[in-house]
Amino acid sequence: MSPTRFISLASGLALSFSAALAGQNASLDLNRQYGAELQADAQARSSSLLDGGATYANGEHILTDGSGDNTLALGGTAQFRYRLGLRSDDPPVGADNGTTMGFDFGAVRAWAHGNVYASNMHYRIQTLFTNDGTFVLEDAYGVYDMENGLSWKFGQFKLPFLREENIDLERQLAVDRSETNYFFTQGYSQGIQFMYAQDQWRLQGGFSDGTLSGNTAYNSAGEADWAFNARFDYMFAGTDWNRFEQFTSWLSAPTDLAGVAGAALIYESFGSTNPSGTEVTNFMFTIDTALQGQGWNAYGAIVGNTEDVDGADSVTNFGLVLQGGMFINNQVELFGRFDAIFLDLPDGSTQDDNLMFITAGANYYLSQESHAARFTADIVFSLNETGFDDGGGNLDTFLAGGTQTGILGDPSSGEVVLRLQASFIY
Repeated sequence: MSPTRFISLASGLALSFSAALAGQNASLDLNRQYGAELQADAQARSSSLLDGGATYANGEHILTDGSGDNTLALGGTAQFRYRLGLRSDDPPVGADNGTTMGFDFGAVRAWAHGNVYASNMHYRIQTLFTNDGTFVLEDAYGVYDMENGLSWKFGQFKLPFLREENIDLERQLAVDRSETNYFFTQGYSQGIQFMYAQDQWRLQGGFSDGTLSGNTAYNSAGEADWAFNARFDYMFAGTDWNRFEQFTSWLSAPTDLAGVAGAALIYESFGSTNPSGTEVTNFMFTIDTALQGQGWNAYGAIVGNTEDVDGADSVTNFGLVLQGGMFINNQVELFGRFDAIFLDLPDGSTQDDNLMFITAGANYYLSQESHAARFTADIVFSLNETGFDDGGGNLDTFLAGGTQTGILGDPSSGEVVLRLQASFIY
């Protein structure tokens, strides 16, 4: 979206983190407790419950009528974090010092999904508890699977745009997504979506209220007059689409390379219908690729947007994300990421027009080959100033991640943020 709308140390950390945890001997018991990863396909889970009733399997509590036509799976997640951020002492960041530290939650979620009426009619409802205690609706949609690979989705969900955004927060490599992702994120939308899937490729497209329009009424000023989106993915290596629902690739993965490449776009318009306002059109685009091997993974994406505001010059911003990870044993995964935002700023702006970040850290999986229970530690380095003084003693920033990522903005130098996280899926 537009700027007005968005706002050796790493390796040493990884080695010390690994050494501190490698000596733990509780992994076998925890494997029994958290043994299986969550799965998205309730129909497959219910196939072993043909007599009906209730059970616990694959990390979720499951109810079924036995036929597979009506199922209910309940689950959730909790991510507990500690952040230590170091910034300059210059105003407007703070008069005393630039250190910000403390505990909070990254995500606390609860969800329900399954089938209703028939095995090809799916639903999902997911909610988020924020740090201020607010209860927020995220997903609320239904999916109808037709024959020959065609399906329809309707309700509130994330448009299939940024791959990084569409991978669950619980299945990222780092503690959180990149600053680039949050700057260009599509967020949640309300609308309809179709997908036509074949063995090696799939095409998605839809009509919605536009980006960042979740939990809004149809006449809200935050909704687009109209928005169209499309995404095409081609799996050029491998045969399992489910591998790309996470970045991690386990040591037990097939030795053969798995790879997918995709491209997506969103075109939306604001201000021409009730409530009327300044007319704005926004065109967003991205290309990305993900690779996975036995115990290693790599990902890269280029993203951009061009926004035309009635009576003003158009603005075009770009972003880049490069990321990779690898296991050094069955439970420890090292990772690194570089991401950048290239801003199209007006003449005379004091904000850096190139914002770059480096993230490095490690994951320790208590439950081997599962995201059900893990610890993550990473450090985020900002390579330049991340904010500017607006002249009135206030800090302005184009960063959209903010409190979520720990990069809060510094007008004088780059920031450094240490992040620790315990993540559980239950």
